[in-house]
Amino acid sequence: MSNNAWLHWIGSEYSSVTDFLSRARNGDTLRPVPFPTLKEMSWNDDIYCVKKQGRRSAGLVFCVLPIKRISGLSRRAATTVKDRLRSKEIDPGGQFVDTGSETYLQGATWKVEANIQAVCAELAALPKGIEIGALMIGCAAADFVPLKPPWASLPQIRQTPGYRRFDHRAFLADVKAYTRKPRAGDGERVRLFSAYTAARRSPTDAERGQIQWGEDYGAIPKSDAQQELAFNL
Repeated sequence: MSNNAWLHWIGSEYSSVTDFLSRARNGDTLRPVPFPTLKEMSWNDDIYCVKKQGRRSAGLVFCVLPIKRISGLSRRAATTVKDRLRSKEIDPGGQFVDTGSETYLQGATWKVEANIQAVCAELAALPKGIEIGALMIGCAAADFVPLKPPWASLPQIRQTPGYRRFDHRAFLADVKAYTRKPRAGDGERVRLFSAYTAARRSPTDAERGQIQWGEDYGAIPKSDAQQELAFNL
């Protein structure tokens, strides 16, 4: 079990829990993250994803994303950081990912032998003119963990953007205790009335993760994105 865990609301860009899980199984397991929050995180921290099923429903905790990768970096930012840290290329990238309305280019991925704080320090020290990019965190599709129903409903926790520290040990203990009861939940959810607020902890010194660059070509056809990529190489 990881040192730190985070609760993260999934918004209206996904129509339902099922929609998110379907896309995650096809590789869409990255979530945007603010730079100040990233500096508080560690490799292998767990992100507990929560989403409403209906406008008036409480949030349901339905999957866990371990932090294995920092993505969305600009190409120059990623290559500069990997050159300054001990790294090894594990995927040359070059695949296009269609989300329906937008096209993304998945760039090269490097394994880095450094903790997230060291990666962030290098990003903060990038030379003038090199943009960091649109930071995202997450994992490969093979690493994300969908939780089996009954899902936990958290009526005490309001929907807020970003990430909040989450007492996952107490949460998992309550889920286990509740589901042992006869007729626990309604087959789809169990109601837990705690906020599961966790105390602030220092990031761990885990020193192995991945960085990846990516480019967003917006709402344009894939063929046009490929031509633009070839022109920029």
